[in-house]
Amino acid sequence: MINLRQTTDLRAIRPDVSFAVPKVGIGLHFYYTRDDNQITSNKVILYSDHISGNCYVPVTNGSGDNLTVEFAPGQSGMTLDLTGTGAGKLDAGTATQGNFYDIRVISKRGSSPALLAHLSGRQQPNSWYRMESVTAASPTVINVAGAHSIQSGESVTIYGSDISGLNGTFTATRISDTSFSVPYDNGGGSTNPGSNAVFSGGGFTLPSGYTHYSDVVFGVSYTAASAATFTFSGVPTDGSTISITDNGTYGSPTTKVFEFDDDASGVSGSNVTVNPAGSGSTSGADAATALVSAINGVASFGITAINYGGGKVVLYQQSGSAYPGSGTGVTSITLNDSAHWNSKTSVNVPSSFSAGGIQTFTQVGPGQAKYNSGGGGQYGVGGHMVLFEGAATASTAVDISRLCPSPLAGTPHESRGKALIYATGDNNHATTRHGYLYYSADGRTDADAFSHDALESLHRFGRLDDANADGGRDECVSVALPLKVNAATTSYGYMTTSIGTLANILQYRWTGAAACKMNVYVSGFDLNG
Repeated sequence: MINLRQTTDLRAIRPDVSFAVPKVGIGLHFYYTRDDNQITSNKVILYSDHISGNCYVPVTNGSGDNLTVEFAPGQSGMTLDLTGTGAGKLDAGTATQGNFYDIRVISKRGSSPALLAHLSGRQQPNSWYRMESVTAASPTVINVAGAHSIQSGESVTIYGSDISGLNGTFTATRISDTSFSVPYDNGGGSTNPGSNAVFSGGGFTLPSGYTHYSDVVFGVSYTAASAATFTFSGVPTDGSTISITDNGTYGSPTTKVFEFDDDASGVSGSNVTVNPAGSGSTSGADAATALVSAINGVASFGITAINYGGGKVVLYQQSGSAYPGSGTGVTSITLNDSAHWNSKTSVNVPSSFSAGGIQTFTQVGPGQAKYNSGGGGQYGVGGHMVLFEGAATASTAVDISRLCPSPLAGTPHESRGKALIYATGDNNHATTRHGYLYYSADGRTDADAFSHDALESLHRFGRLDDANADGGRDECVSVALPLKVNAATTSYGYMTTSIGTLANILQYRWTGAAACKMNVYVSGFDLNG
């Protein structure tokens, strides 16, 4: 038996057992936490659930120096903060609503362990990938053998191409998951870059001084419902208005104008009345109570208002950006007279909602997460909604990229584990229909002539109908969707090229038109261990 002796200097455990430690580490337990405002969330905290109080994680420098680091997060835990960049933060850029972020452990080989988050699907630094073809044009489009994670404005290095002018470092422009362009004029040139042509780019960025990194050990979905808060210190004068826009919970975004009617004389047009308790009230608490009541009293308006007491109002979008049909929720808030409103608030009204940040989760095992709230901000629904009342009769993709760690076809990370899917189907028509959930590793649909070798049935909803006119039959199911992708290309003999991504590997359809509705949720994920 290998003795995992304790160490305090973070050098490799001797003998090196990185080959034996799970990719997601031992003892890592992540906790959701709210920001200081107790409204949004941009942080997670790592604790150890190992009996020793330590965490054990295999790391590498990508050049053969592989080891296992041991560190103690301590009683206060180790924090990952998505509001900045560097060790213990994001690798680069700014956290953006609607994205999923992978989490890794990094170190300076024998010291300074830290957490690092990056956009999901980013590859290891300085990795090389094969080029499939190029265009004879300017700029030159590079088609890759699989998929890539290069974003516009990032550097890409090309090596080994038979087109000598393509060898070098360029600023790339992202076109799709399978192609990008570089500012090189290949007009009239060959479209074959050569069998040895490779490129490097799209990797995550290690902070200065850090040399080693782990595989992805966890991840967070940055899709929580956006929020806004302010505190009344008095009552805005009669006729004062506040315009609020929701996130499109009930279709397209809706704007409502709320007007203070202090003297009960009525409001303009279709404005919603805000009437503080009694004419002449000067209490900020009364203003908060009246506004919250007015907002929550509007039907089919995707904003929930909460009165925190003492004049404090918090507004939440009813749907976060986990559902791809919705926006980010960072919508505008407009006042008729900002100077006057500022004189009546101790915490001023913001000009827009703020990103809600990280979705609430519970880590239920190594690399395993369950989301705590359901679609549309409702708890206990089964996860976060990714399809609402789907009625398609041809296999149709359902995008889950905002809620799961991304695999990347044509790379060593074509498989990331599995997504936990919850789905409901119902049919309120007399005609019997079946519904299907599919897994398509390369993203092909039933429109492909050879879809039988692409679509794997995850579940068939049974004979659903309302033949007895008693409300119809419905069904629900939980399934595990492989987070495994690959590429089907013409060079492999397929009719078309298709690359699997988290935007197309989950598909559904009904066997015919009726009154069929399918709702699909992502309830969590399970990383490969």
